[in-house]
Amino acid sequence: MFGDFQSLDATVDRFSAAVSLYGKADFNKALALLEPLLTAQPADAQVLNLAAACCLSLDRLHDAQTYWRRAIAIKPDYCDAYNNLGVALKELGRLDEAETCYRNALTISPKHAGAYVNLGRLYAELGRMRESESAYRHALELQPGDGNTYVNLGVLYQNQMRLPEAEAAYNSALATNPTDVNAHFNLGVVLKMQHRFVEAEASYRQALALQPDYFEVKINLAHLLLNVGRLEEGWALFETRYDPAWQQRKVAPPPVDCPIWQGEPLAGKSLLVWPEQGHGDSLQFCRYLPMLKARGLAKLSIACSPVLQSLFETIEGVDACIPLDDEHDIPSHDLVCLTMSLPHRLGTTLATIPGATPYLRVLPARAAKWKGRLPDGGVKVGLVWAGDPRPDQPATNAVDRHRSLDARAYLPLLRVPGITFISLQKGKTTQPQIDTLPPELRPFDPMHDVQDFADTAALIEQLDLVITVDTSIAHLAGALNKPTWILSRYDGCWRWLHDRDDTPWYPNARLFRQTRPGQWDDVIERVTEQLGHFAKQSAAASTMTPDERFLAAVDCYENKRFEESLTLLKPSIETYRADARMTNLAAGCSLELGRASDAEAYLHRTVQIDPTHSDAYNNLGVVLRQLGRPGEAEQAHRKAIATDPEHAGAHINLARLLESLGRADEAEVAYRRGLDLYPDHAETHNNLGAMLQAQGRMPEAETCYRRSLAIKPDFPNACFNLGIVFQTQKRCRESELLYRRALQVKPDMLEARLNLAHLLLATGQFIEGWQLFECRYDDAWKADSVRRPALPFAQWQGEALEGKSIVVWPEQGYGDTLQFCRYFPMLKRLGAAQVTVACQPGMRRLIERMPGVDACIPNDPHVTPPHDYWCLTMSLPHRMGTTLDSIPSSVPYLSVPPDCQPRWKGRLPEGPKVGLAWAGDPRPNQPSANEVDGRRSLDARAYQPLLRVPGIVFVSLQKGKTTQPQINTLPPELRPFDPMHDVQDFADTAAIIEQLDLVITVDTSIAHLAGALNKPTWILSRYDGCWRWLHDRDETPWYPRTRLFHETQPGDWEDVIGRVRVALEQWPARERTPA
Repeated sequence: MFGDFQSLDATVDRFSAAVSLYGKADFNKALALLEPLLTAQPADAQVLNLAAACCLSLDRLHDAQTYWRRAIAIKPDYCDAYNNLGVALKELGRLDEAETCYRNALTISPKHAGAYVNLGRLYAELGRMRESESAYRHALELQPGDGNTYVNLGVLYQNQMRLPEAEAAYNSALATNPTDVNAHFNLGVVLKMQHRFVEAEASYRQALALQPDYFEVKINLAHLLLNVGRLEEGWALFETRYDPAWQQRKVAPPPVDCPIWQGEPLAGKSLLVWPEQGHGDSLQFCRYLPMLKARGLAKLSIACSPVLQSLFETIEGVDACIPLDDEHDIPSHDLVCLTMSLPHRLGTTLATIPGATPYLRVLPARAAKWKGRLPDGGVKVGLVWAGDPRPDQPATNAVDRHRSLDARAYLPLLRVPGITFISLQKGKTTQPQIDTLPPELRPFDPMHDVQDFADTAALIEQLDLVITVDTSIAHLAGALNKPTWILSRYDGCWRWLHDRDDTPWYPNARLFRQTRPGQWDDVIERVTEQLGHFAKQSAAASTMTPDERFLAAVDCYENKRFEESLTLLKPSIETYRADARMTNLAAGCSLELGRASDAEAYLHRTVQIDPTHSDAYNNLGVVLRQLGRPGEAEQAHRKAIATDPEHAGAHINLARLLESLGRADEAEVAYRRGLDLYPDHAETHNNLGAMLQAQGRMPEAETCYRRSLAIKPDFPNACFNLGIVFQTQKRCRESELLYRRALQVKPDMLEARLNLAHLLLATGQFIEGWQLFECRYDDAWKADSVRRPALPFAQWQGEALEGKSIVVWPEQGYGDTLQFCRYFPMLKRLGAAQVTVACQPGMRRLIERMPGVDACIPNDPHVTPPHDYWCLTMSLPHRMGTTLDSIPSSVPYLSVPPDCQPRWKGRLPEGPKVGLAWAGDPRPNQPSANEVDGRRSLDARAYQPLLRVPGIVFVSLQKGKTTQPQINTLPPELRPFDPMHDVQDFADTAAIIEQLDLVITVDTSIAHLAGALNKPTWILSRYDGCWRWLHDRDETPWYPRTRLFHETQPGDWEDVIGRVRVALEQWPARERTPA
C-alpha cells in the first residue's frame, strides 16, 4: 500500500533497519531510527513516506499527513505519497481532500490499482455506488488476481442487495485465494441472505477453520443456527457476542463485580440480570425471569433502561428493578447474567421455548390514565413503520434501514374501511411523516404523551391488532398477547426462525415476510388483503347476539383458530358472566394456546357459575396437572366423576394422572372404567397397553394395541408400541412392518425411526440401518438423545479426507467408543492429515496409543481446536459404508499402555483367572437408558453358581458404589478378588484383563474392552439383546473370540447362569494346575 521501501539504496543502514522494523510492525522503533534522517537537509521523500506510514499505523494521523505533504513537496510526482495521503485524510474525515489526492495519484500514474481501490472505498462511504463500482472495476482490470478488491466489490454489491453479483465477486476472490477468510465469511453472509443456509453454514465454518478467533463469523454462525432452529448449538456460539477478546464486540460484559452465572444451582443466591442491545431483546427475554425465581433464588434483580422499569416491575418473581441512570447504584449480587444468555443457561431448545403469553401486564394506574383517550368506533389497529436509527452503529443501522419504511408505505392499509388507526411510532421523524399523508388517512397519534413502555403497553391493551415492522413494539405487543402482524425483511431476524409465518415465541403473532430483498409492495398488499378480512370479521362479530358469538367461537375452536375463538368470546364473557359454556370454551382455547394459568381462571369461574359442570372439573384437572399440582388435579377429576359417574374423559384423565404418579393399579382400574364407557377410544387402548407393557405384561399390552389399531388402523403410536412388543419377543419381521407403517403415517416420528434402525442393524440390514441410525442426534429430539457437539466447523458427511483434519466426537456410553474406535486408523488410511479423538474421562491413555490417532483431547467443544470436520463415533460405520460382510473385525485393536503393565504385574492371584462384571451403569437422568440397564444388570449373588466352580481364580472387574457392598453379601469363600479400588481408568482395567484367561460379563463396556483386547469373552445378554450382537446368534463378527449366552425368556437369568456354569466346568483352562 505504501510503495516499495526496499527499492532504496541498501547501503543506507539506518533506513534499511527501519524498513525491517516496519515489516515487523515495530513502528515506534522504526520512527526512532528515522528521526535523524527526517531532520537531514535535504530530506529524502521515501524516508518521509516511511515515517508517515509508521505514524498512520500508530494512529498519529496529523503527523502522517504532515510527512506525506513534505514528501510531495520534495517530489511532486510521488504517486504513492498522494495515494497514502488520501488514506490519512479519509481517516481524518476530510473526504473531499482525500478524493483529490487519489485523483492526483491516478493523474501521475493512471495504472495505480491501489489508488482505484481506495477511491472505490471512498465512493462507497459517500454513497456514490456507481462510481465506487467503476473504480473497483478499473483496479481489477489492472490487477485481475487481487482477491481483496473482489471482496470490496462484493461488499458494495451486498450493501445494494445485488446478492447474485456479490456472490460471484466473493467466489472470484476465493478462486484467486482459497484461504481468504474474509471472502468465506462474506460469502456466507450473502448465501444466508438468500436463504441458502446449508451453503452459508459451510462458508462460515470454513472461515473459522482458517481463523478460529474470527468473532464476527462466530456470531453470524450463531444467528444462522438459531434461524434454522438448532438452538442448542446456536445459543452456545451466541455467547461470543460479549467475549472480552473481541475488540469490536457490540455487547460488553456486565460492569459489576460478581461472577457471570454459568448455569450452576441458584438456591439461596442473589442474581442480577443485565440488559444488552435493544429494548426488543429485553422485552423478548424477560419471560425467563419467573423461571429463574423458580430455581430457588433468594433475590432476583433486573437492571433495565428507565423506560422499561415500570413495566418490568410487574413481572412475576422480580424482587428489584434497577434503572440504569446516574441516580441509582447497583447493589452487590452473588451472580450476574446477560438477558440474552438466559435461553442458553436454561437449555432452551426449539421444543422448550417458553411461549406462554402474556408475561407482561398493564399497570392499573396506566390503564386508568389512558382509558377513553383513543377514538371511539371501529376496530382499533396500532401501526409502527420504522425502527430506531443508530448512526453510531453502522451494522445495526444498515439492518434498521432494511426493516424500516416511510409512513406513506402504509397508505394502502390506511384506506381499509371500518378501522381506526393508532400510531405507536416514536421518534423525531414521526410527525413530519404523518403530515405527508392525506389528512383523512392520518392515524391518531397519542405518542407525544407516552413517557415509557408502560404507557405504550396501556395503549396496546386497548387495541384489537398491532401491525408493525420488526422492532420493539412487536415484542411488547407479543408479550401482552395482543394479536400482532410483523412485517419482516427478506433476511429476517434469527429469532423469527426461517420459513415460518408463525413464531413459537409469541403464539398470537403472525409474520408477513418479503418474498424478495427490499420489496415491500408485495408485503403491504398481503397485509392489506388480510386487514380487510379482519375488519369485516370484526364488524360482523360486533352485531352478533351472544349465542351467535358462542356458535361462531365453537366453529373457530373446532377449526383450530383458537385466538379468533377467544376474541369472539371475551365480550360475551364480560357481559354475560353467568354463561358457563363460554367460560369453559375460553378455557379450552387458552389451554390450546399454552396459557394454562388463564385456563385455570376461566375454569374456576365456570364451576362457580355451574357447580355441576363435569366437563369443567375434568378440564380443570388437566390444567392443574400441567401446572404441576397433581394433588389438586386428582381432586378435580374425582369431582368430575362424582358429578357424572359416566364421564369417560374424567376416568381416562384420572388414569393418566395416576399412572404418572406411579399408582399403576389404580390407573388400570380407571383406564378400564373409561374404556367401558368409551370402548372405541383408540388412544386409551394404546395408553393402557403402554402401562401394561412397562409392567412386563406383554400379551395384555399386545391385546390393547391390537384393539387400538382395529379402531384406528393408522394410529402411529399404537403401531410403534406394538412394534416394540414384537421386537422384544423377537418377532422381527412383524415389528419391522409396524415401524414402517408408523413412519408412513408420521414420517417425523423419531422414536420409530430409531427403533427401526436398531431392528435393521440387529438383523444384519446394515446399509439402511446405519442411515436411519443417524436420526439419533436429530435436533427435534426432546430428551434422552445424542446431541451434536457445538463445534464451529462442518460435520463430516463422507467427503474425501486427503490432507484434511477431523475430530471424532464421543457419544452415549464407554462401550460405544470402545467398539467403534476400531475405525480411527481407517480415517488415517483415507488420507486424513490429522485425526483427533475427543475422549470421555478415563479413556485417554487407551485411545491415544491407537495407530492413526494424532491427538486426544477432552470432549469439551469450548477447548477444541479448529478442524476441517467433526464426526460422531457411532456415525463412522455409516460414513464408511460398513455392511455385515465388511465389519472391520481384526483384533486386538487396543493395547495396554507400557506404563500400566509394571503397575499390575504380579498383583493377581495365581491360577486360571476369570474376570467378572455383573452390572452396567445406572443413568437415572436418562429414563430409557436406565430402564435398559435394569434389564441387563444382575446382583453379584446371581453369580454364586459360577463362583462355586472349583479350580478358578475369580477377579472382579465391577466398578461402582454398590460393588463392595454386593461382594460383601457373598460367602467369604466365594468372594472374587477385587482390585478395582486401585483402577484409575480404562487403561488400568485393560492391564488387568490382559492377565486374565477369560472374561464373563453382562452387556457393558467391559465386554467391548475385553473383545477389543482379543481376550476370550462370554457375554450374558438379555432376551431382547442389544442390536449390535445381531439377532439369534451366539457369536459376533465384531469380536471373533466372544461368545453370547442369551436369555431364553425375558428376565430368566437362572437359565443363562446355568448354561454359563456348564460351559465353565468344561472350560479347558480350568484344568490347569495353579503354580
